[in-house]
Parts: sequence; structure tokens; C-alpha cells
Amino acid sequence: MKQKTLYICGFGLYEKQITLETIEIINKSEIVISPSIYRKSIFSKKLISVGKLPVEKIIELLNKLFKRYKTITFIVYGNPGFLNSITVDIKRVLKDVNIFIIPAVSSFDCIINLLENLNLIKSNLIISNLNHSIDLNPKYDMLLFSGEVLKSKEKLEIFKKRFIKKYHKRHYFFIIAVKDYFYNKNYLLKTTVKKLEKDIFKIEEMSTIYIPRIKNEKKRNIYNIDRA
Repeated sequence: MKQKTLYICGFGLYEKQITLETIEIINKSEIVISPSIYRKSIFSKKLISVGKLPVEKIIELLNKLFKRYKTITFIVYGNPGFLNSITVDIKRVLKDVNIFIIPAVSSFDCIINLLENLNLIKSNLIISNLNHSIDLNPKYDMLLFSGEVLKSKEKLEIFKKRFIKKYHKRHYFFIIAVKDYFYNKNYLLKTTVKKLEKDIFKIEEMSTIYIPRIKNEKKRNIYNIDRA
């Protein structure tokens, strides 16, 4: 029987979005590890911040800590089960540990609320990730995570070619950054393929691309929204 327990939790997009369930788990854990939190005072003195330590080093640390502790909480940014590759890596390697993934607020939740408030989503939604090969479908609204990869010239050219095959080159879409520890407010930038090469660099960190289906083109250019 596995005697060790690891809870993988998320604090949402910023600290106030942490759930009561996660707080309860943190309080009963012997030690808390996080690559996303840097101030020990947020939760307790039990917190070890690992900053930008590579995932293999984080897993190495967890293995060492499990020689001393039986219950550990690992806290990530957002929802640990949604676009968090570190969760996948930990589950793959720590075979002799009971691992529980606790739901949390994700960037997806905030983006959907933002688009809904602006009445931008009109049809069924397709979700994909620009880190992988994608098939654009102009019949549906599309939400494409990891928009920051388009800062790579190679990835940008691949995306532009795929886009032009399916849409008119002046078809509008949006670059989205939601309020989190990178941004102080929600930010939507309306752009086109022609302007994308310049506009993608206006978003400094993580971003998401939202492409409305063809019938959903809007006339507004820029949205700066802070609804928090």
C-alpha cells in the first residue's frame, strides 16, 4: 500500500482565487512546494518556493522530501489539470505516491467569462493548443491556448499559412491576456494576420488566441477590460 500522499493544487490566476478546499489541504499537509509562489507569508512557513527550477529537479526534490514527510501539497498556477505539463510529469514519475489533483480556477474559466461578457461567443467552441498541430475550422469559434508561441517566426508563419487557407486574410481575431500575476487587467487586442507579427509582441507573457467564426466579425479594434 502506498504510504505517501501528494496533493496537486492550484491557487487560480491570482492568490484570492484559492479555494477553501485547497486551504484545507494546505493546512493538513506537512510541507508545501510551489514553482508559482515566491512569498512564504502567503500560506505558512511550510512553503518551499522552487521558482523556475526545472521539472526534473522539482521531482528530485519531491523524492527527497518524501523520505521525511508523508503528506505534501504541490501548488501550481491555474488549474493543475488544465494545460499544466508539470502535473503530467509528476504523475508519470512518482509511481509510489498517492496523487490527488484538486480542481481550481483556470485561465479558461476567466477567458470564457470575459468573452461571454462581451457577447463574443456565438456558436460551439473548439479548444486547441498552438504548441501542437491544429486544424482551424471557420464554422466554429476557436480558442487557441499558448498564443505566445507565435513569437517564434517559424510558428507564426505556419499559423498564418493555415489561417489564410481557411479565412479571409482580413478576418478579425483576438489576442487575449487575462488578469493574473502577469497582468493587472484583462486585455483583448483585436488584430488580423497582416498585423499579427507586430501585435503578438504587445502581450509580454502568456496569451490566448480567440478566432470568431466567420459570421462573428466585429467593428471594434481594442478592448481594455478590468472586471475583477
